[in-house]
Amino acid sequence: MLNQIVYISSKSLQSETAKLSAISNRTKVVDELIASYGLLDKCYTVNPPKCSSSDLLIFHSSDYVECLKRSNQNQVDDLNEVTEELEEFGIDFIFSLRLSSD
Repeated sequence: MLNQIVYISSKSLQSETAKLSAISNRTKVVDELIASYGLLDKCYTVNPPKCSSSDLLIFHSSDYVECLKRSNQNQVDDLNEVTEELEEFGIDFIFSLRLSSD
């Protein structure tokens, strides 16, 4: 598998990314295009597991991971503070998405 192309895809990933207005159904469309061109036969497809905080910390800063945790709490004490923090990381759309699905 050293020189093999790895393709990361799952129905769960499609479902979650479809909720993001900035990219809506792009993941599903890309998956369908790759399949229709027969490219999946040339790839090793990986169904990604859910990440833990420690998994995320391998790549992301602890500030970023903590910000994500705070924005995902059921009770947010200071809506403005969380929104400002998410804006700093360029991911404020996540919070508005979560609010719209509650």
